[in-house]
Amino acid sequence: MYQEGRDAILSFSMAPPQLNIENYFAFCSGDKINKYTNVPGIRGENQTHVSFRLTDLQFRVPYSCEIAADIEDAKRKVYKFMLEDTSPQSGIWTNSLLFIICITLFLLSVFFLLILLFYQRKKRKGNKGKLVFPEENHLDSISSDSPILGHIRPQVFILYSSSDGPYHVAVVLQFAVFLQQHAAVQVSLDLWEQLQIAEHGKMNWLCKKIEESDFVLVVCSQGMYKMSNRQMVTQVNEAIDVSIAGISMIAEDMYRAKSQGLSMSKYITVTFEYTSEQYIPKMLYLASRYHLMFNLPLLFSHLHQVQMHKPGIQLHVDVMTPEGYIKVPSGSSLYCALHKATQIYNET
Repeated sequence: MYQEGRDAILSFSMAPPQLNIENYFAFCSGDKINKYTNVPGIRGENQTHVSFRLTDLQFRVPYSCEIAADIEDAKRKVYKFMLEDTSPQSGIWTNSLLFIICITLFLLSVFFLLILLFYQRKKRKGNKGKLVFPEENHLDSISSDSPILGHIRPQVFILYSSSDGPYHVAVVLQFAVFLQQHAAVQVSLDLWEQLQIAEHGKMNWLCKKIEESDFVLVVCSQGMYKMSNRQMVTQVNEAIDVSIAGISMIAEDMYRAKSQGLSMSKYITVTFEYTSEQYIPKMLYLASRYHLMFNLPLLFSHLHQVQMHKPGIQLHVDVMTPEGYIKVPSGSSLYCALHKATQIYNET
């Protein structure tokens, strides 16, 4: 990386020519910005590197860029950098500003220390001869590993249809990774359990997962909706897609629970930015529904059966918000997968 004023020019080495990789992407963040950039891999004679420019950046702000080939499961390389103000007067102003800040902080520290000593002395006098009870604990927020959530991770089974293509499957996979790492849950996904599926058969494995899981999260899509309307349950090919058989089992269990006055919170439907609630199969209309990533905090509270707000507690986990999930690597990968899927499915 080298600097030109407020611009940063980043260079990276391209993949070997025999891999035929023509496009790369960069996801850069910092100073409250998140920018996704397509970088064409233009290869000339004896050219092994490609460059791109980031403009109008701020001085002394840490930036981070993830760069990778625009293919599935590509290895990512992270660049971290910070621009320095190279103007002649910047050094003088910087030293003066640091001196002023140090003096101000010192005076403020002395001031608050005197106030604290005065308050404690007054409190001791006021409490003399009286019993003093400790104040009730107050929590402003909780984190994904807070004891208030419990020590047992809920078992979450993700059911989806692969008929919508590889970009949809990539979103589901990255979403599962994100939940596993940051939502304090234990995720089950067919892509991770191929050995068990081969051993027990896909339908037996599916029945077991639906029965044993604490929550069943159905990722609704256009392909799943179309197949459910055709009532293809009896024609499902085990080797291809059993999602329709799965939602039929779920629908039957929900209607039985409703008739007996039991809770149906076990079953959840979700849609992403490139889909909408109109693609929720009619058989699952009784299930709770969340549109992601906007409803991510509500989904988190549902999975842990914790209210968003109650006296003394406010549920807030920084990475489980529409703005915060991209701050972690798995959330950044999910953002890229969602961005790609939205581009592809909006064009069709």
